[in-house]
This record gives sequence, structure tokens and C-alpha cells, in this order.
Amino acid sequence: MRKKLKIPPIVYFVIAFGLLYLGTRLQPIDSLQGQILVATEKLENDSNFTNGVILLLEDRKAQAVGLVLNGAAYGHPKVEGARWGGPVDSDVVHYLSHKKSKGAHKIPNTDLYVVFGRDIDPDSPPENAVKFYGGAGWDERQLNREMKRGMWNAVPALDAKTLLTMPQEGMYETFLERAESKED
Repeated sequence: MRKKLKIPPIVYFVIAFGLLYLGTRLQPIDSLQGQILVATEKLENDSNFTNGVILLLEDRKAQAVGLVLNGAAYGHPKVEGARWGGPVDSDVVHYLSHKKSKGAHKIPNTDLYVVFGRDIDPDSPPENAVKFYGGAGWDERQLNREMKRGMWNAVPALDAKTLLTMPQEGMYETFLERAESKED
């Protein structure tokens, strides 16, 4: 006959506490949707995002999606009049606007609207919108890990009209200064 092993209650407590602690450490950071991500020097060797300024369109547990706002500075125009929005789905065009239009989605925490490539009506694309091709994307919790490693700073977006008319030259410096003043 086997002797039943008696486990002291403290062991259960330690296991429960450990799981609770681990669970809180793995929780995603608060949603950054609608904020601007500013690349830090830790991304200086990533040619896609060095000095990048990204508007975060979606920030969900399963994925995050954004547009590189100062992408034209990298000189990747594939679509006439469009800015390079990032390396993901570079054949897809998206529109960013301060006006609601057919197929537009409101970006939380901003006065901006985005029309994703899949939602664009080819017969009536949004008027007065900035056109982007491609985008930036992160897998499940990838952005969370990059934020914790200090690869990005997050700052609130500016109002739509200012953001959409801001010159791409100097945009990184403008948002970097905002990020640094936020840290003080």
C-alpha cells in the first residue's frame, strides 16, 4: 500500500503566489491605440524603423497595427502620392483622414479616421486623405515586449489636421522632444 504524500499548505501558497505574480508580469501594457510610437536608439539598426514615428491604429492582445508617418523620408514610393506606411503588406493602400468617409474606422483617442485597404471603395476613395502603402505590424504581445525593452516611446497624437499636414522632415525630432519632455 502506498503512503499518501502530505503537501504542506505553504507549498500551495508559494505556487499560487508565483502563478499570480507571473500572470501579472505577462499581462499586456495598457492599450496604446491612437498614440504615437517614437523609435528609440535601440532601433537604430532596424532600417524599417530607425527614427520612425508610428501612429498606432490597433492595439489588441493578438496584434498591433500602425502606420509609419514619416516613411516618405526613406524614399519607398510605390504608389503615386502615397507615403511608405511600413514593411507589412506593402502592396496594400490605406487612407488616413480627419473626416469620416465610407469604410472609415475611428481611431480611438484621436480625431482621426483610417480606411484600411480591404475597406476602400475603388469608385470613391476618401477625399482629403493621406495615402499610405504598407503598414507596421506586431504579433501577439510583441509590441508589449518591445515597449518594456525601451525600443519605443509612446506619446499622445496631435490633432488630425496638425498631424496630417506636419512635414515629414523633422517629424521624428518633434515627437522625440515630446517623448523626452514626458519623461521629465
